[in-house]
Amino acid sequence: TTTCLLAALACAHAAAPLQSFGIGRSQVVLRADSEYELLSYNVSAGSSAAITFFWITGDPIAGGPQSGVDFALWRFYIDGEQTASVGPLQTSQAALVGNADPSAPWDNDFFGKNSKFGGWHFNLMIPFAKSVRVTLQMPANIPTERAFAMVRGVENIPITVGALTLPPTARLTASVRTSTNLPVLAFHELVNFPTGTPGLILGTMIDLVSADGGSLNSLEGCWHAYMPPSAPYPGLLLGTGAEDYPESAYYFNAGPYRGPTSGLTVMDPGHGAVPSRVSFYKLHHRDPIFFTDGLRFEWRNGDVTDPATGQKCITTGGDKIGSPGISNVSTLVYVYTWPAEA
Repeated sequence: TTTCLLAALACAHAAAPLQSFGIGRSQVVLRADSEYELLSYNVSAGSSAAITFFWITGDPIAGGPQSGVDFALWRFYIDGEQTASVGPLQTSQAALVGNADPSAPWDNDFFGKNSKFGGWHFNLMIPFAKSVRVTLQMPANIPTERAFAMVRGVENIPITVGALTLPPTARLTASVRTSTNLPVLAFHELVNFPTGTPGLILGTMIDLVSADGGSLNSLEGCWHAYMPPSAPYPGLLLGTGAEDYPESAYYFNAGPYRGPTSGLTVMDPGHGAVPSRVSFYKLHHRDPIFFTDGLRFEWRNGDVTDPATGQKCITTGGDKIGSPGISNVSTLVYVYTWPAEA
């Protein structure tokens, strides 16, 4: 069972010697037309390892509060991959911050930003068995940028999420998905792991923008986790409204916040030609969401009430709540998975 593996596997894994590794670089020039290799590391024979820390800073963009490195793209190539399984992730996005919001300082157990310009840091465990390559690249609209960056890791360190220890075969997936012009009452799928896959959701970020200048009624949408993916509606409800999932309520009426398990990093209710926009995150290290037989995770753009009971999230048909609009949705979900036999 999951409970058994959380203790026994940790002891066996930690018996091997612990050894730190890493690199730091200053004044490196990142380019849009190529990847800069920050780290290439091969694990010692008979060992495994995990990235445990990375950090980046750089100069501010002229005329604005943001730094160019806020938009730098990280890639982590695990065990000889030709295509990175973790990345490309924009720096701010990797910290579960939407719209590259530069607010600082703030911090939680996994991410933070402690400088007005850059200063992003990550304590995100990225496991690997043989090797890792870490690269940085600028997006096409920023041809070059000067950066300072560090990456560190440890050989034979147990893979932990809060108080939980995962199998040494656990691997991190960063699922980025976008729905452009998502219709009212349509579903946005965040992840879909096939039947037979065990794992754990680590954290979620959603950046939601009204595509037609509509109201915030899209926030009425519920969150559904189907375990296995073929489970019937409504699955496991992780929120009876968009803002319920990150532990808020009433359309985030207390304003932005950044806490240890959740936060609202951007909130613009919309005015004139400016669309309504919200971006928020939820971390699950204290509220673990395990699955043993696959996972499908969805959010709905607006929602309905059941005419018979007045309740939300229990039927796909019913009375539409308010006037939700067409939405542009971008999500990132960190998920650990491992082989079923682990």
